[in-house]
Amino acid sequence: MILRGLSDFFQRLAKRTIKKNSLDRLPNDVILEGVMSHLDIWDILALRQVSKRFYELSYHAWLWKRMLLHTTDIPLPPLPPTSRHTPPRMSGIEAEALLCRAYSLDLNWRRRSPQCFDEWEFDAFYHIVEMAPSPGGHHLVACLTDPEYKRYSIGVYAMSILGPPRLIARLKTETKAYGIRVKYATIKGEKSLVIAFLQREYYHASDKYKANKGFIPQVSELSTYHEIDPDVKLKYQCTAVYASLADLELLSDMAQTSGYAEFVAKARRFPPPFHNLVSIRSGPDHRLVCPDLEEMFDSAYLAVAKWPRSVLLKRLDGGPLITIVCPVADDFVEQPHCIKAIKLLPSENKVFVVQELHGPADGLGHASIPPTYVFATHRVIPAGDAPVLISPQLEVHTCMNDLGHLTQIGIADLNVPPRNDESIVGQILQERTTNQGPQPPLPICVYAYRASDAGLVHIRFPPKRVVLQMPPTPPTPAVAIQGVEPEQMVAYTYPLGRTWTFEFDIFFNHRIRILPAIVRPLICLSPWDDISDTPLVTAIRPVIDRSIVGRADDGYVYQDELDGEGRDATVYVGHFQGGPGDLNTHVSTCAWDETIGRLIVAEAKSGLVRVYDFASAPKFDDEDQLLPVPLRSIPDPTLLPSVGEDIASMRS
Repeated sequence: MILRGLSDFFQRLAKRTIKKNSLDRLPNDVILEGVMSHLDIWDILALRQVSKRFYELSYHAWLWKRMLLHTTDIPLPPLPPTSRHTPPRMSGIEAEALLCRAYSLDLNWRRRSPQCFDEWEFDAFYHIVEMAPSPGGHHLVACLTDPEYKRYSIGVYAMSILGPPRLIARLKTETKAYGIRVKYATIKGEKSLVIAFLQREYYHASDKYKANKGFIPQVSELSTYHEIDPDVKLKYQCTAVYASLADLELLSDMAQTSGYAEFVAKARRFPPPFHNLVSIRSGPDHRLVCPDLEEMFDSAYLAVAKWPRSVLLKRLDGGPLITIVCPVADDFVEQPHCIKAIKLLPSENKVFVVQELHGPADGLGHASIPPTYVFATHRVIPAGDAPVLISPQLEVHTCMNDLGHLTQIGIADLNVPPRNDESIVGQILQERTTNQGPQPPLPICVYAYRASDAGLVHIRFPPKRVVLQMPPTPPTPAVAIQGVEPEQMVAYTYPLGRTWTFEFDIFFNHRIRILPAIVRPLICLSPWDDISDTPLVTAIRPVIDRSIVGRADDGYVYQDELDGEGRDATVYVGHFQGGPGDLNTHVSTCAWDETIGRLIVAEAKSGLVRVYDFASAPKFDDEDQLLPVPLRSIPDPTLLPSVGEDIASMRS
């Protein structure tokens, strides 16, 4: 009986031959180059589960880098613009993570209730009171303080290293930093991380003395979130600093391979990574608000609004101050007005400004009618050798007087890529621009909280494609006789005449905080009576925008859709599946990066930071090993002799 069983076993084993029409008969290079390179990301992830062989081949770096270079149907998350993020130096896991994040986030946000794929936390070792992520989320810039809230600093956390995020650089500040803006830019020939922030201090030394003695609050204890009218005078400062990305990459590598004490000892052997760029100061009658950073005229610029109606610009590589005094329409000259928000527009070298015009007051000093809001763009001229004062005419603008009284007016970041971007994302964008012409910029998206009748207001200004007829070179009559058509140049402008306005009533007995974004904004809900800077956030909810359905030559394609009750159904407030949908935590600050689908929440009076990921990416275990663990080392350079050419040849 035993012998018969063994005989049947060996007969079945002998019959297990590879079928003639099976993919297993093909060599590895043919499967990768001839089969898998023509599949989409979802097919490859499904094929990974078929067999051990396909599992190993699906991790090959060549496959994911090739897919990355040929991705055209979805925007990729930004990367630091350095050579470290080019195809020859990227690993297969990095390329796979970039693609998986982009596709999974897009698919997830198409659901009515987006899902939180991963929730984790880390210890910041300081209390975080303000923070902002770098484009693409590789760094987190935060204002840090001690448990006594007496000493403040600006810190940079490396978020993309193996293991928990680590604090890799810190710069001491005199007071609390707020209004933090972060951009990648080229400063003095170096690719850098540029940080701009605001600070306040008591104007009179006697008030600072009283604060140190405890007679009045410290200036950092005053709210930076709500509009306040303090009893004492304040002075304001807008500061821009930068750190070389080469230095930050070196510090990140050391933090990844060293313990905390060892890292600190190594880091102190190097010069401080931060360098000062610009400081703009103002007195109590002209507070500074709304800093912004962008690259224009082949240089990085800092812009900040000077209350009530000026915009100050400073070239970060050096140069005089540019002052733009924003005008108002003739019908509103006599009305009090002030700037509420600004945004630099590199695509047309302008600054977008939101101004609030107050109506006439009644006998009690209250406005008898709601404010009027003016949305305008003003041209910026490049910095020269002397300070410039610009008083432009009100040209491109639109007025709205039916929005109610708005607070928390914010403008979503336009995600403009840095110049001289060496990363693979920058190379892809440059190749598209070369082959297809200038890509349409994102629409200007303004968000605000309607205080008069609690609600959320969203206003969108789409770009418009303009074809310019260039004069012939040289301009001779012979050119016209020969019938040669003049050269055309495509550009994009914001006419501000076309607008989409969406308004939502907020849930009863709730206040909101807005995290602006172009396509995926969020709102934080808190109790109506909680007006502190660290409110109890009961839930965070997405604003789902279905109105942008694609791109076209003249900008973006929008759709209008109404529900059964006649309301706009393309933009609505949704719910999250898990994650921050039921938070119920006192929060000091939140940061949201819509390009990678990551929400970062800093708990109040604590060093605990929670991270919610709405995009999927390869995971690692506690020992920094890829999950699931590959069966053997992939990629192996000897595995694919026919496809092991230089990555640059993949573009053909």
